[in-house]
Amino acid sequence: CMGFVIDLAHNPRKRDFVEDIRGNKEELYVNLEGIAYIRAAVEEHGVDCDWDPQGKYHSAATSHGVADLHRFSEALDKLGQKYSWVEAPEIQSITGSKHYVKALHHPGTILVQPAKYLKNAVNS
Repeated sequence: CMGFVIDLAHNPRKRDFVEDIRGNKEELYVNLEGIAYIRAAVEEHGVDCDWDPQGKYHSAATSHGVADLHRFSEALDKLGQKYSWVEAPEIQSITGSKHYVKALHHPGTILVQPAKYLKNAVNS
């Protein structure tokens, strides 16, 4: 299983996500501190955990989902966060499925193997 070390919320469809910029900024800063803490263990102490800073995709399979992505992009703009749009052929190539019609890629999420992190953090 992989663990997601996230900088931004998983659920941009929350009713108040776009409107709650202050709350989103506070959550972002706390999450960034957590990422920095884990990164320090990985880099300074050599904790092997399959650290992979590939970001995350928010994908849509319907026009309603695409509208949600656009609302999410508005919040990312207000937060000053980088992202890129991924069109159907690319997200379908990435996922191997024709289910998704559009996606938004945000680069801030890190993938780790949590059990490996815990095991190796204890031993370093």
